[in-house]
Amino acid sequence: MDQVLIAILGIIGSLLTGIIMFVLGQRRERYRQSLLIRAQMLDPIHDWLNGIEKFIGILSDTLTSVSIMSPGPITYDFEERRKSAQFMIENTNEVLGIIESKSLIINRTWKEAAELTKLIMDLDQQVKYKLLPLDNEILDRSANRKLTEAFIIQVGETKLSMEKEVQKSYSLLALIKTLLT
Repeated sequence: MDQVLIAILGIIGSLLTGIIMFVLGQRRERYRQSLLIRAQMLDPIHDWLNGIEKFIGILSDTLTSVSIMSPGPITYDFEERRKSAQFMIENTNEVLGIIESKSLIINRTWKEAAELTKLIMDLDQQVKYKLLPLDNEILDRSANRKLTEAFIIQVGETKLSMEKEVQKSYSLLALIKTLLT
């Protein structure tokens, strides 16, 4: 009788262990898949940062072109400028939506995700309210022959400041991706 009871308890124990291990394995796999999906959310942000870099390059190109009195842009032609603007218009809302969803924030990434959010929001504001108006101001000042050394230094400082923020954003993206995968 004791042996039968031990055998039944052994079978029940094995079944319970199997069920628990199956449930825990399923749960772990769902969590792993969730992390991979979160890591994929970084791709549009990476592409958007590439677009910001291109805009910074366009600003430099505009300044260089007018400084040497070139009749047109040197590096980025008007079609590339149009495509860059179109890309940013079409992708900014997606990036801001990902950031605002807070989907990148988990226990391991909350600090980095919060800092990335701040940088992305700041870069978005700088592009809209500083970079694009500055590009137009370069052209206006050049047309009116009011391109001063102080203004050129201001443009250079703006460019360097934004490049540092973009670099920091790439660094945070890499760190978050490493923590998620």
